Amino acid sequence: MKISNKLLIVLGIGLILSIVSYAYVLRGAYQKAVKNPISAEIKVPLKSVQYLNLSYNNDITFKYGSKFEIQIDRRLADSLSLNYKNDTLNLDVTKIGSITIFLPNLPITQFIDKSKQEENNKEADFDNYKTVHIDSSFKSGNFVATFQKNGILRFYQCQLDKIDVKGKGNLAVNIDKSKVKQLNLDLVKFSSLEINHSQIQSKNVVLGDDCSLSLLGKETNTTFLK
Repeated sequence: MKISNKLLIVLGIGLILSIVSYAYVLRGAYQKAVKNPISAEIKVPLKSVQYLNLSYNNDITFKYGSKFEIQIDRRLADSLSLNYKNDTLNLDVTKIGSITIFLPNLPITQFIDKSKQEENNKEADFDNYKTVHIDSSFKSGNFVATFQKNGILRFYQCQLDKIDVKGKGNLAVNIDKSKVKQLNLDLVKFSSLEINHSQIQSKNVVLGDDCSLSLLGKETNTTFLK
C-alpha cells in the first residue's frame, strides 16, 4: 500500500475519532447542564430593617433565613424597586409577581396591594385576592402589619409571640396548626377569621359586621374561647 493511502487512512480514522470524541464531550456537557441547570430564580440581598412598606400585586411568602434577602425571577431582577429611609425599606415588587422574602426577624409591615380590586364594604370574593403566607420556619418573634386593601393572610405551623394585624379592607385570616401568645386583630366588615388546631394564649379580636369566625379543633376552642 502506498504511503499516501496509509496517510489518508490514518487521517480518516483520526477524523472519525475526533467527531466521536466531540460528540461525547457535548453529551457530557448536556447531561451536566440538565443535572445542574441555571436557576430560574436568584436571591437579592437586602439590608436588615425594622419597617417594611411592601407594594405588591401577587402572592408573598415570608420564610426564616439568617440573612435578609428576596428571591425573585432572574429575568425580572431589573424590575425590582427598593429604597431605604432610615430604618424603613420601601419595596415595590408589582412588576415581578410572586416572591419569597427570607429574613431573621419579621419587620413591622404595611402591605400596599396595587392590584385592581372591588371597593371595600362589599361582600368579599377571596378567590381573587392575593395571599401573604407566613411559613412554618418562624418559631418566635412578632408579626405586626397593616393591610391597606383586601387580601388573604395565612399562618402555617408558626410559633409567634404576637400577631398584631389591622385590616382596612376585606381580610381573610387563617391560623393553622400554630401557637400564638398574643393575638390582636382589627378586621372590617365581610372579613373572616379561621383558626384551626392552634393555641391562642391571649387575644384582643375586633370583628366588623358580617364577619365570619371558624374554629376547628378542641385545642383551638379551649384556648380561644376561654
